[in-house]
Amino acid sequence: MAKVIAVVGATGSQGGSVARALLKESKYKVRAITRNPMSEKAAALKKLGAEVVKADLDDMTSIVAALDGCYGLFSTTFHNVVQFDVNIEIRQGKTLADAAKATGIKHFIFSGARQVDDPKARSCAIYHGKLEVEDYINEIGIPMTCVMFATYMENYTNYRYHTKLEDGTRLFNIPLGDKAWDIISLADAGSAVSAVFDKPSEFMVKGFVWLATDTQYQLAQRYCPVISHRWFSKRVIGTLQPENNTHFRKQSTKMAKVIAVVGATGSQGGSVARALLQESRYKVRAITRNPISEKAVALKTLGAEVVKADLDDMASMVAALDGSYGLFSTTFNNDQFDVNIEIRQGKTMADAAKDTGIEHFIYSGVKRVDDAKARSCSLFQSKLVIEDYINEIGVPMTCVMFGSYMENYTNDLYPTKLDDGTLLFNIPLGDKAWDIISLTDAGSAISAVFDKPSEFIGKRIPLVSDRHSIPECAEVLSRHLSPIVFKASNITPREYSKLEFNGASEFATLYEYLQTEESKFKDGTKLTRRLNPEAKSFEQWVIANKESLRDAFR
Repeated sequence: MAKVIAVVGATGSQGGSVARALLKESKYKVRAITRNPMSEKAAALKKLGAEVVKADLDDMTSIVAALDGCYGLFSTTFHNVVQFDVNIEIRQGKTLADAAKATGIKHFIFSGARQVDDPKARSCAIYHGKLEVEDYINEIGIPMTCVMFATYMENYTNYRYHTKLEDGTRLFNIPLGDKAWDIISLADAGSAVSAVFDKPSEFMVKGFVWLATDTQYQLAQRYCPVISHRWFSKRVIGTLQPENNTHFRKQSTKMAKVIAVVGATGSQGGSVARALLQESRYKVRAITRNPISEKAVALKTLGAEVVKADLDDMASMVAALDGSYGLFSTTFNNDQFDVNIEIRQGKTMADAAKDTGIEHFIYSGVKRVDDAKARSCSLFQSKLVIEDYINEIGVPMTCVMFGSYMENYTNDLYPTKLDDGTLLFNIPLGDKAWDIISLTDAGSAISAVFDKPSEFIGKRIPLVSDRHSIPECAEVLSRHLSPIVFKASNITPREYSKLEFNGASEFATLYEYLQTEESKFKDGTKLTRRLNPEAKSFEQWVIANKESLRDAFR
């Protein structure tokens, strides 16, 4: 289904070039927004296939109505040609931004002005109004790319640029001396803007794109993967890299993508939220049932937006996800290990993700199993059903599969203390090795998966940094935490199932399967270390956390 792109000022030079370029692409429908839908230029666009809609930037209601149902928006703002009154331009620009926010525009390409440091230049109406509007669009959180058109080649035909002398000579009255400046044809710029709409994940992160072509240097391309400037320096070409430019970093922060993390106060969700909070390109929306809990307050202190929602309340989930680019979540075994509850909540989350247009859902699932008994276990069954449902309704998804958390040795897998002080792990795996990873390393790996949607959407990814048996882990712990001694028991899955805690039989089924399966994650460590080169082996993790582990096992 073609996406609707609204073009404000579609009968003008910039807007017209963009509208005509988009009309050549079957993947887009163009809604040409103009104050005069009966004009000759509006009629020409309608003839080319555009939907022409009347609206006025001084009338918020008309702009909201015109943008309703649109995926994207292209616009510049217009300085008043009589007074060059920036207040008019800023007011109209903010009206447009508010309307884009109200109608849920997913990608706003704003034609702005280059950032300038010179106070005199910045105070100029040609710069000032657009810079104010750009900052406001960022401030209210609309996904935006700012494009900056070089001077149009077509401007050389404009009467303001030249006079005719008595001998017929055409004299260009442009006070630049011998300085070179950046130029581009409107048709080429329009095609470049169309290409930016094609790649929102690339260009909403970059924040702004300079559009210029010149045969003197090899930048005659349809769009620029980096911002290419000549800054009016004759024959001097510079490529402004993100890490070398403070304004770029400022823009990237403002344009940060919102990632919603469901269960952000839990182990998995918390590790992901904390990893994402270290990246300026993302904003974290921590979704929890209890926004005043100690863990929720801690996340808020780190910079997360904390939002209350419940997986049993579809409306609250839709409201919580609204405006988010990405989503991370697992689903949760309830106290009764009732797969129906987990599946119902998982489907609610998937439906909310679909309704709010989530572009990348990273779902923490489980490995695919062939064993019928294992597959019927609630620890596998519910998550596999939910994963299938997310795929079925067409939400762009990556399924990640965590190894057992190294941190579990200090909580869920905490050893029993024997009379002689030995700590005994009652984990019915015998000498079978299993996949493990620390939560911190897994969170950082997931952040890296969000960085590469084109590579990982549609994939199932194991998160594993090491593989050891329980006796091997006990030996590592004993060696580094001496004089504490750790051992592995010989408990069987059948014996484990009779332990008196809720879910013992479910976990016994899981361990029985793990004892016999061949690892499906043989390449997991290699991939995990590509995502997170600092992912630790079990021994490295023990060494790094030696003191806290001593405290935990006292």
